[in-house]
Amino acid sequence: MSGQVLTVETVPAYVAGRPALRGLVDPGTLAASEVGDGNLNLVFRCADAAGRRLVLKQALPYVRLVGPDWPMTEQRATREANAIRAHSAVSDDVCRLIDFDEPRHVLALEDLSDHEVFRGRLNAGGPHGKVVERLAEYVAEVAFGTSFLGLGEEEFRRRAASAANPELCAITEDLVLTEPYLGAERNSVRPALEPVLAGLQVDAALAGRRDGDEAPVPDRRRGTAAR
Repeated sequence: MSGQVLTVETVPAYVAGRPALRGLVDPGTLAASEVGDGNLNLVFRCADAAGRRLVLKQALPYVRLVGPDWPMTEQRATREANAIRAHSAVSDDVCRLIDFDEPRHVLALEDLSDHEVFRGRLNAGGPHGKVVERLAEYVAEVAFGTSFLGLGEEEFRRRAASAANPELCAITEDLVLTEPYLGAERNSVRPALEPVLAGLQVDAALAGRRDGDEAPVPDRRRGTAAR
């Protein structure tokens, strides 16, 4: 790894060493907690004694949930920072990028902990009036603003080339679009859902197999299907 992995103990000193951050919060009274609930990155929520806050997100050279046995490029942090900047240029509905430490792959972001996670509200059956309309506006702003119509053809091609992200695309293709339907060691299934899963995995039409094709056999080296 090109830089030290942050911890709740080292975050205040890290903030003190970043000019863009130490003026926003007080490193001397800063407290950090690791709140990452995803699989990939470390996420720290930071607040000082005056209540000023920010969030640090660090990309590791592997999948956080698994460890070094599942390598993952740290350059995903650079791609994320570039994406936030591009979206922020055309829409106001984007989390603010305060600072980006490229050598250590750390993004400093606006703390949105006073917001409600939309997924949680939907799961609880809560109201969501006007959300669809606002999401549609955001998608339209970004889709046009980052298109060749909004950027010009040369700039569009340059940005498209730099935005290639094969590692994260592979995760989506494997974990979301392939393995649930074909079976793999990385799948974690609740016992109550095992009959449903079994039905999905023998559904030839759903898996895109032709009549008479045998079901693919999971490749245990990667957890994906091999014919």
